[in-house]
Amino acid sequence: MVLELHVWGPAFGLPSIDPECIAAVAYAKLTLRDGSWVVVASHDVDKSPNTDFPALRNGPTWVAGFKPIVQYLQKHSASDHDPDGHLTERERADTTAFTSFLRTNALPLLDLALYTSAANYYQATAPAFTALLPWHLNYTVPPARRDAARARTQHLGLSSLDIDTVDDSPTEDSFSANKKNAGINDDRGPAPYRQSILPFARKNGLRNLLSQPEYAARFKLDALANDCLVPLDALLGQNEDKELLLSPPHPTTLDCLALGYLSLMLYPELPSPWLADTLRVRFPRLAAYTDRMRALTIGSVDAKPSDLMALNDLRGSNTELIAKGRRELGLVLPWAIAAPPSIIGTAGNIAWSIATRLPVVKRALVKDPVMPPAGRPRYAPNETLLNSLTALAGAVAAGVLGAAYYVQKNPNPGDVIFRNEDAAASPWGGGGFGELGNSGSALAALGHQLDLEAQWKREMEAERERLNGSSNVQVDVGISAQEGKGGVGVKEEIHGL
Repeated sequence: MVLELHVWGPAFGLPSIDPECIAAVAYAKLTLRDGSWVVVASHDVDKSPNTDFPALRNGPTWVAGFKPIVQYLQKHSASDHDPDGHLTERERADTTAFTSFLRTNALPLLDLALYTSAANYYQATAPAFTALLPWHLNYTVPPARRDAARARTQHLGLSSLDIDTVDDSPTEDSFSANKKNAGINDDRGPAPYRQSILPFARKNGLRNLLSQPEYAARFKLDALANDCLVPLDALLGQNEDKELLLSPPHPTTLDCLALGYLSLMLYPELPSPWLADTLRVRFPRLAAYTDRMRALTIGSVDAKPSDLMALNDLRGSNTELIAKGRRELGLVLPWAIAAPPSIIGTAGNIAWSIATRLPVVKRALVKDPVMPPAGRPRYAPNETLLNSLTALAGAVAAGVLGAAYYVQKNPNPGDVIFRNEDAAASPWGGGGFGELGNSGSALAALGHQLDLEAQWKREMEAERERLNGSSNVQVDVGISAQEGKGGVGVKEEIHGL
C-alpha cells in the first residue's frame, strides 16, 4: 500500500503554504523509499483526524500532525532509517526542547508576516490560497486561518500591522496577480498605466516610510525575531563546518521542522519583507542553513499550482504515464493526482461557506480559534450572551414603562386616582408620563403618588377606629377634592338614631 501524505498545496515555490506540512514532506523525503509514498495537495480536511494538515493515509488508517506522523513512520516498513536513531541523550533533549520552541516562537512570526500584516495577506497570502483552493473555499479557509493567526498574536500588541494601506503605484489587477502567482499565463497583457494626479508618489519620502505599520512596530518585531532566531543561530554554532543544527552528518527531525518554519520566513516574496530581511541581514548563517536543507530535502524548485493542474489532466492514466508527466513538469517530489471532490461534498462545503458567513450562525458553529488552557476559565464573557441579555433587559424595561404609561392614560372606572397639585406645579409637570422630562421624573412622580395613597389609607384606618367607639352615630366618609391642597379631606355627616 502506497502511503499518501496530504498537505496544503504549494505556494511561494515551496511544497506547501503551511510550515508543518513542509516539515512532513522533508521528513518523508529523507526516510521513505522511492515509490512507497506520494504527496497529495488536498483541501478536504474532514478526512484528517484533527481537521488539519499534514495528514498521512495508509489505507483506512489516518495519522494527523507532524509529530504523530514521525512516530508512525519510524515504525513503518517503508522507512529506510530513523534520522534520530544515533542521537545522544543531550541531542534528544535538544530536539524535544527546540521542537516546542519553534511552535511557540516561530509560529507567531509567520502569523504576523503572512496573515496579520494586511499588506502581505491581501497581496501575497490570499492570492496564494486563491490558486490552491476551489472558488467556494476561498470564502472560508483563508479568513479562518487569518482569524486564528490574529487571535494567536493579539497578546503581542501589534494590531497596527492589521491596517489596509494604499499604494498608488501602477499594479496588476487582482485577477492577473492571482493567475501570475499560480503560474498561469495571462494573455490579456498588463493593466493599463494610469498616471497619478498627485505631483509626487505617495510612497516616497521618509515621513511616509516611517508611517508604515511595519516600521512603526519595528522595535517590537525585531525583539520577537531575536527571541526566535538567536537561540537557533546559537544551536547552529560558530563552526563553519557544521551544516546542521545537531551533530549527526545527516538531517534529523529537528532539521526538518526548522526547515518548515525558516523556509516560509525566507522565501516568500512579500510587499513588507521585514522577516526575510532580518533573517538575511542579521542571521546569514541561518539563511545559508535553510538553503542547504532545502536542497537536501524538498529541492530548490518545487511545484506550482499550475503544474498540479496539468498533472490532474492525467487523471485515469496508468502509473508510468503519470511518472512521465512528473518528469516533464520538472517535479522533484512524488506528487499524486488528487481525488475529484464528490458532488455531495462540494454542496456541503458551499452550504457551510454560506452558513459561516452569517455572524450568529458562525458563532454557534465555528470554534474559537484560541481556546483557554485546560482548567482555566475565560477571562472575557461570551459576547453573544452579553448582547442577548442586554437586549432582553431593554425589552423588559420598555414593556414595564409602556404598561405603566397605558395604565396612567387609561384608568378603569373603579380606580381611585390621586392628583398631587404640588407635583403638578413642579418643573416636571403633572400631566402624566407623557409630559415627564425623563424616566427619573416618572419614577419620582410615581413614588409620590404611592405615598399619598398610603397616607389616605392610614387616615381611613384612624377614622374607622375613632367611630367604632360610638354606637349611635352613623358616619358617611367621602373624598373631598376641595379640602387640603394636594391632600385628602374627610367629610362627616352625623345622623342621630
